[in-house]
Amino acid sequence: MFIFECDRYPAGGSGGLIISKETNMRRYCQSLLNLSVVSLLLLIASVATAQQMPVSGTVLNEVGEPLPGATVTSLRTGTSKIADLQGVFSFTSLDVTDSLRVSRVGYQTQLVVVGVQGNLVIQLQLAGYNLNEVVVVGYGTRKKAQLTGAVSQINSKEIQTTTHVSLAQSLQGKVPGLQIRQNTGEPGNFDNSINIRGFGAPLYVIDGIPQNDNGQSFQRIDPNDIESISIIKDASAAIYGLRAANGVLIVTTKKGKKGKTSVSYNAVVGMQKPTDMPKMANRAQWAILRNEADINASGIPFFTREQLQEHMTAPSTDWYGLTMKDAATQTQHNLSIRGGNDAASYFVSLGYVTESGLLRSNDLNYKKYTFRTNLDMQLHKNWKGEISLAGRFDRKDMPSAGFYNIFNGTRTALPYAEPYANGNPEYLALQQYINPLSSSRSDVSGYSEDKGKEFISYATLTFEAPFLKGLVLKGRAAYNNNNNQNKTLIKGYRLYTYDPALSDPYIAHVQNSPSKISNGLMDIEAVTLQTHALYDTRIKDHTIGATMVYEQSTYFSRYTSAAREYDFYTNDQIDQAGLNNQVTNGIEENRASQSLIGRLAYNYRNKYFLEYAFRYDGSYRYHPDRRWGFFPVIQGAWRVSEEKFMRNLGPLSNMKLRASYGEVGQDAGAPFQYVQGFSTSGGGGYEFVDGTWLVGASSPAIVNEKLTWFTSTILNLGIDLGFFNNKLNLEFDVYQRDRSGLLARRLVSLSQYVWWYAS
Repeated sequence: MFIFECDRYPAGGSGGLIISKETNMRRYCQSLLNLSVVSLLLLIASVATAQQMPVSGTVLNEVGEPLPGATVTSLRTGTSKIADLQGVFSFTSLDVTDSLRVSRVGYQTQLVVVGVQGNLVIQLQLAGYNLNEVVVVGYGTRKKAQLTGAVSQINSKEIQTTTHVSLAQSLQGKVPGLQIRQNTGEPGNFDNSINIRGFGAPLYVIDGIPQNDNGQSFQRIDPNDIESISIIKDASAAIYGLRAANGVLIVTTKKGKKGKTSVSYNAVVGMQKPTDMPKMANRAQWAILRNEADINASGIPFFTREQLQEHMTAPSTDWYGLTMKDAATQTQHNLSIRGGNDAASYFVSLGYVTESGLLRSNDLNYKKYTFRTNLDMQLHKNWKGEISLAGRFDRKDMPSAGFYNIFNGTRTALPYAEPYANGNPEYLALQQYINPLSSSRSDVSGYSEDKGKEFISYATLTFEAPFLKGLVLKGRAAYNNNNNQNKTLIKGYRLYTYDPALSDPYIAHVQNSPSKISNGLMDIEAVTLQTHALYDTRIKDHTIGATMVYEQSTYFSRYTSAAREYDFYTNDQIDQAGLNNQVTNGIEENRASQSLIGRLAYNYRNKYFLEYAFRYDGSYRYHPDRRWGFFPVIQGAWRVSEEKFMRNLGPLSNMKLRASYGEVGQDAGAPFQYVQGFSTSGGGGYEFVDGTWLVGASSPAIVNEKLTWFTSTILNLGIDLGFFNNKLNLEFDVYQRDRSGLLARRLVSLSQYVWWYAS
């Protein structure tokens, strides 16, 4: 550091600077300053010249393994070096201020300043999100580049590119091999047909917990709550055992993130309308075709010339236009809060959805309320806890006739028929088949009300063993309660015809007589317990991972219903109906299963992969001697693009060959067929005493002690290709499924002939 004080100088003394009075002080200071600057520049130049030094380093891949073949280029000199088999490179002399560009096909290019450390460690990440993406698989995760099975994944952003009340519809056409067909667009109907590769209904797993409701909970999840969905399409599903023969859909919901709290609000307001609605014939067209039909059949026209002419000029009734609207509204709202720190992270979400139907009566509607709270806590250095609470309440209201019958009425009502008797809106007219106007009004024909409540919870405790690096122990308990209520009122009402010759020209015709009311209640409880032991280790170029899981699940359901007929309708309460012809129903169901799951995975230099997994499943359904099944799968992959001979293939940045082969089970037949007994519900009855009906007992079915599941053997061969640093990705799969052990029905009828032999 140089300091100049040109306005002060000593008068004399040792060590001082003596200047004559004639010296020009300003000129002196300027000369001294110029000299100092020159000295400083010379000093900097000498230091820079002195900082030429040898530089070496190691290039690693995304998992910390040596990455051979990487190109390291000096931006100052343009000199390039190629990393050897151990990922090592070296330069004889580089400037400390130089920058190195490190590149490798299939990886993101990285810039590194040389600095003064001399020995660099540079870790490259896979290019393109597809290869570096973490994919959820059965009881674990894998990077996309490390997958050995046919597994596809879709994330939250891709799901939300379309908006739909049903999650299944939001996935339609976005995942290869996932086939979704919408059976109806009726609000509140979640009956989409979902299958993988055409195999059939898959198993649904939400946050690691297998579900028991054939996808009803899955379709009702708020898409804003989802982090990702994985679709297992091949024998990799064997790790889920007996229920996974048709593949598996794994849903992972969002968790908290460390960092500043973020608040997100999403709203959708939209209109829905049929894209292609068949248009019915008008009155004139119908009359002409009706005449032609009879002429072709018998040669005699249905209408006379005068009647036909009347139909040609008279007004036509548009039953669809009278009953249906052109479009229906839909709204979706979601508010979420996400954040956390080193001690805890959280995700909280609230959702609200409304959807109206196409009925002009506005009596077809659906509403849904959802909440979700996911909390992760670092309890101790080696202990971590997770708690998840989620719930749903939804309600669907509709006329008791049902949308199908109402819509069918708009197809079958004749175009010359009037909707109202004598054109009077106070009197709905009787039709030959169905009057869709009366069926579409809940205040006239009655209503149906469906309410659903679901509560989902799980808690997880994870322990990272300090005494053995890579060992993780985990315990999880999940509880799911699903409650569904239905109330239906089929209300008697009148339709009218008109006869001007009568003193009271409006003639009533009673429909839905007598009025009926029913209540139904289904309550479901499911408990799942899991214990996990996971171990991962790396020995030089070898990575080994092992997983062991014990899983136990129980399921209980209870259904009860009650129905009555009205002597005369008063109000919509079941105890206000009559006491005659009362009907009650009720049934309970218990299920239970135990499973032992194992997996061993091997990875050599992130290039060669081999994995073996199995599930040993026990089911309540079968005979105790035959209720356990073993379902294995072996799979492997080879990242050809990591080989030395594949380094310079132009636009090709990734190439991986995959293969998997395994057995998966699927339940068959009704449970407990090994138990012999009589049925008191399937037999006939007889009135031995007047007014007393005695129910009979049916004979037992043939006992089948050897009943068991059937097995699907699945072979899958695949290749993954990436081009232009994985900006363009292609996947090809060839698969074959063979099923064995399918059930067949046995003929039990007796011969119609009886032969007698006499000796």
